Amino acid sequence: MMAFLDDEITGKSETNIKGVLQNFGNKVIEQLTNKLAEHGLRDSNLAKSMNYSVNMTSEGWQFKLSFDEYGNYLDEGVQGKGGKKKSGGSWRNKAPRSQFRFRDEKPPTRDREDPTRSLETWANTKGLNVWAVRESIYRQGIKPRHWFTDVVDGGIIDELLNDLETFGVKQIELDISEQLKGILNGK
Repeated sequence: MMAFLDDEITGKSETNIKGVLQNFGNKVIEQLTNKLAEHGLRDSNLAKSMNYSVNMTSEGWQFKLSFDEYGNYLDEGVQGKGGKKKSGGSWRNKAPRSQFRFRDEKPPTRDREDPTRSLETWANTKGLNVWAVRESIYRQGIKPRHWFTDVVDGGIIDELLNDLETFGVKQIELDISEQLKGILNGK
């Protein structure tokens, strides 16, 4: 049986599995950042929170992408609580199909860990009443932006699979070549 660990293969980073996954991670971060930019969020805390890691585990290579939890809500949206407006009429729900919803708690106006990431800071920079903004978000919800799903559904996973498949063929050829050299040299 022939088996080689990826770190036994030498060469440029694109020529090993870790390199392929790192290139994928860079491409994903770039595309997600560009998608956030379409929504005016290129320099947002969400964009700054994105990162990835590539690690070897006992089960093989692991690619892990992470970002602020808010990214999930922004991608899928959040259902609003609804209700009647004081001025008459009903609140319009911006994300009726979302799995996320406001129930009894309204969104916080301040982030305890980082005050620069608060609804209050955002509302003040726009010249808006923070309590009115909070009530509006609570009642209407948050419109889905699909910043993540558009990138993932846009074929980037297929590109990764093609890259890994292409690399896999190269790795097999290299593995067999190295084994044959060892056999021919009496090892």
